[in-house]
Formats: sequence, C-alpha cells, structure tokens
Amino acid sequence: NDYIFNYIKSNVTGWQYITVIPLEEIMSQVYDVRDNMVISIIIILLIGSIAIYYMMYMNYIPINKLKSYSDSFLKNNQSRNEIESIHKAIEYLSFQNKDLAIRLKKSKLAAKEALLLETLKGRINSQDEFNLRSEDTGITFTKSFYSVVIFYINGIKNLEGIIQKEHITKELEQLLSSDIEGYGIDYIDPNIIILLVSVENNNRNYIENSLVNIQNYFKNTRNLLFTIGVGSRYNNIAYFPKSYMEAVTSINYRFVKGNDRVIFFDEIIHDAYVPDTYPHKELEKLKFSIKQSVPSAHGK
Repeated sequence: NDYIFNYIKSNVTGWQYITVIPLEEIMSQVYDVRDNMVISIIIILLIGSIAIYYMMYMNYIPINKLKSYSDSFLKNNQSRNEIESIHKAIEYLSFQNKDLAIRLKKSKLAAKEALLLETLKGRINSQDEFNLRSEDTGITFTKSFYSVVIFYINGIKNLEGIIQKEHITKELEQLLSSDIEGYGIDYIDPNIIILLVSVENNNRNYIENSLVNIQNYFKNTRNLLFTIGVGSRYNNIAYFPKSYMEAVTSINYRFVKGNDRVIFFDEIIHDAYVPDTYPHKELEKLKFSIKQSVPSAHGK
C-alpha cells in the first residue's frame, strides 16, 4: 500500500518525529465523493436514456400510425421513410381537396344554370319555391318585381371571346346596383347573355340608369358595346317566361333603334302605337268628286 510520511525535528530535544499514514485513509473521503459522483452520473444517464426512449417511442407511435394510414390509400408507396410517406399523403390529400373543390364549384354552377333555366321556362311558381330549391347554389330572390334582361355583346366571335364571356357574366352580376338581384345564364349564342333580375323599385328610369352604367363600364374598360333588351317587370316570379319573350322582342328591335342602346319593351309598344291621322275618307271623297267633275269638290 502507499503511505504518506511526515517528519518534524524538535529544537528542544533534537529528536525527529516521523508520522506514517496510509494514503487510502487520507483519500477515503475523496474516493467516496468520486464514487458517489460517478454513480450519480450513471443514474442520471440511465434515467435520461429511459426518458428519451419513452418520449421517442410515444412520439413515434402517431407518426407510425400516420404512415400506416397513408400507406392504406397510397397503394404504390414503397418508401420506408415515415416523413416522406406522410409528405406524399399530404400532397395527395391536398390534390384531392382541390379537385373536390373544383367539382363542387362546377356542380354548383350547373345546378344554378339548371334552376335559372327552369325558372325561365315557367316551372317555378313562387319566390319561396325558388329560394328553397336554390339553397345549395348560393342564389336567392328577395325583391318584389321580376324581369328578364338580355345583353347583346358586339364583337365576340372567336374562342377567346367565348371564354371571356364567362367572366363578363360574373361581372354583370357584380356590377348591378346593390338593390338589384341578377343571375346570368350562358346562352348558346356567344353574343348573348341572359340575366334574370329582381328589383324592389319598379321605376324604369332607375333600372335604366343601372344598365347604362354597366354599358359605360364595359365600353371604357373592355371596348365592348352592349345593346340591352329589357322585358316588362312583373310582381310574380311565374311571369319570367313572358318577360323573356318581351326581352327577346326588345333586343331584336336593335335593328330599328340601333346598337349600344337600352331598349325597354314599353318603348316598343309606345312606338308601335302611332295614331292613324291620314285623311283616307277625305281622299276618297276627293277622288269621287274629281270623277264626277263636281266643282264644289274642287273648291274643297
């Protein structure tokens, strides 16, 4: 064993005193502290390792479940990397979600178009019936009067123009005054858009001002000329077919009135009624008098 020797010489007696102490005895407390520290470190490492393993295991279970779930609908997935599998699954679900949204939008547009066509054909008899059937389409009628407005667009012929027509229909619905409800139908003629409108105010001038503003907007922004035919306003939704026929008559009257105008069916009726003031009877009398050579007739 190792020992520590210590000596000291006495100045009085001249003796030397030697002390021998085992090194182990001196260092015993130091060794105890060292051993305790090592044991503590080992215990801490063991506890930390167990805790880390437990937390990793608990966190891995959801990830593993997600991988298993992703593998269930990603049949061709050969990756063993959980993160990569989940990434692919999220991409797939995102694509499916976008595709579903597009299909739903198309479905709504188709349902809206079908409902408006049925209304135009007179198969909807009341506002309540229309609103009940239009719950899934996002359109409603809440005003008191109903009318059909036909927009004739000059210059749409090519494919790009036809595609542009879809955006124009949406813009028309948005450009109407806040108290005018209107929903467009994509008519087979590429130059025609049909709007079913509902208004609270039956004042023709008010409706005309709104339509003129729309004309000016497209003229200034798109360089498009709109001729607009407007049917009469009725207080029953079932009269949409009649208003449609009147709107068709109005839009065809552009050959008389000219393009880039708002033509109301009321105007056509007024223009068609021209009193016959030609003196047919007097002319017949004059012809008869001339044939009979009556002087008094010539004086008249």
